[in-house]
Amino acid sequence: MPPQKNDNPKFLEELHGLSERCEAALKAKKNFAYKDLCKLAEHAGFEHRRTKKAKSGTSHEIYKHPTHQLEHMDLMNFQPSNEDSSKAKPYQVNQLVKFIRQARPKGEKHEKRQKP
Repeated sequence: MPPQKNDNPKFLEELHGLSERCEAALKAKKNFAYKDLCKLAEHAGFEHRRTKKAKSGTSHEIYKHPTHQLEHMDLMNFQPSNEDSSKAKPYQVNQLVKFIRQARPKGEKHEKRQKP
């Protein structure tokens, strides 16, 4: 089934019932568990592609969304916080929530936001 066209700015969030999880992630972004960030991505439809080991010994989890993108992005690269490996990096929590709320089916144009 092809992706549906939509004008809803929170399409994936509502499609997957993620509203409460997104709010919780934003409220706790400095203390959001890394494993919960990965679970949230998978619940939003992302597929785990690979684990990439960095030279520093940390690992990056690469996720790809099969049907949606934000602007031209359909990949997410997550790695745990440097201070506490059980926590997610706050900017990655923000990126995932933004993707969930604003993503569009691939091939559908994104409207540029007008500055007020």
